[in-house]
Amino acid sequence: MLKKSTQSPPIWRPVGLIFLVGAIVFLPFATRLGFYRDDWYMLWSAYTRGVGSIIDLFSIDRPFMGYTYALTYRLLGNSPLPWQLYSYLLKTLGAVAVYGIVRRLWPEQARAAAAAALLYLVYPGFLGQPNAATKTNQLLSLTAELYSIWLTALALEGRRKKARPVLIAAALVLGLLNFLLYEYMIGLEGLRLCLLWLIPQQETPLPLRDRLRRLVRDGWPYLALIIVFLTWRLAFFKSEREGADQFSLAQGAAGNLRGFLMYVGLESILDPLETVILAWGVPFEQYAVLEKPRQLLTALLIAGLATVLVLAGLWWENRLRRQDEEESGRARALSVCLMSLLALYGAMFPVLLAGRDVDFTGGFDKYTLHPSPLVAILLAGFIFGFLRGRARPILLGLLIFLGVATHVLNAYHWARLWENEKAIWWQLWWRAPGLQDGTILLASLPEDNFFEDYEMWGPANLIYRPTVQTVTLGAELLNADTVWEVWAGVVEARGMRKLEYVRDYNKSLLLALPGDSSCLKVVDREDILLPLRFEPRLIPILNFSHVEQIDLTAQRTTPPPAIFGPEPPHTWCFYYQSAAQASQAGDWETVVRLGDEALAAGARPVDRAEWLPFLEGYLWAGNEARVSQVKAEIAADAPLVKQVCAALAGKQFRFGDSIHQALTQALCAE
Repeated sequence: MLKKSTQSPPIWRPVGLIFLVGAIVFLPFATRLGFYRDDWYMLWSAYTRGVGSIIDLFSIDRPFMGYTYALTYRLLGNSPLPWQLYSYLLKTLGAVAVYGIVRRLWPEQARAAAAAALLYLVYPGFLGQPNAATKTNQLLSLTAELYSIWLTALALEGRRKKARPVLIAAALVLGLLNFLLYEYMIGLEGLRLCLLWLIPQQETPLPLRDRLRRLVRDGWPYLALIIVFLTWRLAFFKSEREGADQFSLAQGAAGNLRGFLMYVGLESILDPLETVILAWGVPFEQYAVLEKPRQLLTALLIAGLATVLVLAGLWWENRLRRQDEEESGRARALSVCLMSLLALYGAMFPVLLAGRDVDFTGGFDKYTLHPSPLVAILLAGFIFGFLRGRARPILLGLLIFLGVATHVLNAYHWARLWENEKAIWWQLWWRAPGLQDGTILLASLPEDNFFEDYEMWGPANLIYRPTVQTVTLGAELLNADTVWEVWAGVVEARGMRKLEYVRDYNKSLLLALPGDSSCLKVVDREDILLPLRFEPRLIPILNFSHVEQIDLTAQRTTPPPAIFGPEPPHTWCFYYQSAAQASQAGDWETVVRLGDEALAAGARPVDRAEWLPFLEGYLWAGNEARVSQVKAEIAADAPLVKQVCAALAGKQFRFGDSIHQALTQALCAE
């Protein structure tokens, strides 16, 4: 048997592999991703009210986060690319910390440490990373905790006695940073406890009583920090946001104690199962069915490349270090697996106490993020401790493949969402020079709908009120309750963190972006298009969309290009939106000019109903040649002609009898 080497292997090889795989997975889409979800109210506040306003926004629930968020915004600005690169950097640095932790925990298995780091890197349960301007807060918190735990592990080594106080102090600072950013991530301290229990025993085995004494001696600084933080957070701090208020949560649990205990018991089984096992398959299936064959093939090819690199890198590492990497036995592997499993539950327990659980829809995949290092350590421990022969690379390769493929498919999904968001706001800007104060925007997306109203009022106020420090343009999500509120003309107060405004549904404006690459429809209740080609849930409120909320006389302000990118090329949708604006104003000369320009440029719509404003314009102008040309374009869609004729027969058109009769004669005479 070869003698084990006491020299640590060069760290640059596994670190280089981590950064290379991360670059393959995350960087190709960095320029195609943008701002989403909670990003918008932060961006709006920083842009219009100053960076310091971010601190005030978060003072109600996580006050320290406001300072780190404001500092990050100062460094990265309001362009999406730096945030995406920062997200990649945090994720890869976190993977390096996982490698370091496992190297201290299981020194005989450098390949297991590299595998754990790579499994953490591509873990597919957490899919919010493209939402970078928000999720980097969570990644920063998690990465700080991982480095804190790694420093603790380094401080336990006997050869680092002189550096021990510095390492412990740095570990305490980083641990506190984690607690202050996301209090529920305090459950990761279970991993530190396991390391404090296992690592010293590797150097000097002790009987149980002495081992407990050493645990207390090594662990008291961290325990003291936890006690101080929890005392402040649970006894003294009062969150103004109900979902993060410990007193409200405790009151709710006490009011239904039996139901709460049943919930915690059930989710204590389901959540670890979802986090450890289902995360590798469910998100992949969800996103694979959304993609076209080309995108799916690309994802599989990238996943295959990353898998080959990982397996080749680990094989090379083994070849270079064969004399150092003997099997350490199943006893050590069992300790690693049991430790990571216990720490996994400890990490998830605070989330369960808060009444939250893992779900791969609706943004609740975020609760898999901080347990993901423990999932990676658990799986690496199982693979390198209990599998032999070909089973080891097969299972590891399968997990890497599924993780990478899921992230690529997820990136396609988020890239489309960003394209749809930009399409809404640029096309609305073409369609509406300004919006009246109090306008309530209701928007329908083709694939992934908005989660919160600020995803609409944030960009709308950035575009139309870039210097106004209050929310003067509102929004609301489209759901069954909204439909009723719009129909009933409800007026209500809306509060979000420290922001307040009034929602008057009598000033609603409905925006519908179809999923067939046709143009944004700014719904006009008097428009002949109603009820053409709208999804069923929108039909009840089409007649409550007030196009007069568009201010046709306003002076345009260009959307901030750093946020929204450059103005898109003037293809068909530019001509359509501009013509719809001119049509609303009764400016038929402009409609005719735009129609001529579109035809000369060879621009054509996906939705032939978008020819209708131009047909109106040519009828007003008496241009029979163009009327015939546009009529032929519309007539190619027979169901559309029937719908238009049914609409014409059912109501008067807003510009009077003459245009009504002319449209009927042009399209329905035959």
